[in-house]
Amino acid sequence: MSNTGTDAKHATKPLEKIQPDLQGEVRTTRARKLAYGIAALWLVFFPLSPLVVAAFTDDFEIPDWFYFFYIPACFVWFASGYWLYNELFRLAEARWPAARHIRQILSPFLKALLFRHHHHSS
Repeated sequence: MSNTGTDAKHATKPLEKIQPDLQGEVRTTRARKLAYGIAALWLVFFPLSPLVVAAFTDDFEIPDWFYFFYIPACFVWFASGYWLYNELFRLAEARWPAARHIRQILSPFLKALLFRHHHHSS
């Protein structure tokens, strides 16, 4: 009796065809590691950028043109921080299901810190 069936859907494939192609997965992992590295470096070194720019000026004063870069870059900085926070918890939840409960506690706390509502009584 043959291993290959008459129906092409149920035909047994040679062993080399069964093995998944891992090349795409390796590239994805490298790309993710690179993205994590860039985001982490951006989070650490971006707040120091005004000091670096000011150190190259004569009177240690930040030039006006710098703010055209700095203000939009702040939004990128916050977005990369959120992305890293989200990715780290996603990875933690995959390995440790209790991380979901920690995230449920932290998320409202972080939202309260970032989006404070000022209530003034008149």
